[in-house]
Amino acid sequence: EVDALARLPKLRDLRLQNVPLLSALADEDTRRQLLIAHLPNVSAGGEGRQTVGSVTCGTVNGGMVTASERRDAIRFFLEYYAECALPLLPERYQALL
Repeated sequence: EVDALARLPKLRDLRLQNVPLLSALADEDTRRQLLIAHLPNVSAGGEGRQTVGSVTCGTVNGGMVTASERRDAIRFFLEYYAECALPLLPERYQALL
């Protein structure tokens, strides 16, 4: 479950394949944005991290996650789930409001 990964505070880099939550989405960009928004720590920095400008980045499926990509992903995530019924909303949705 992707929401369970969000509770791992040291998670910075992640490679995922065949995630049921995301497999129904045909668009790779949509999958990436939803995954980034689900995982709050992947763009947080740490010792020895790659740096883009002054922002230290984590990675999702090998691609760096910048602060601006994270902001865009969160906006997309909130819009994507805005019309869902309450029991269908991911845990992360309420945390982002």
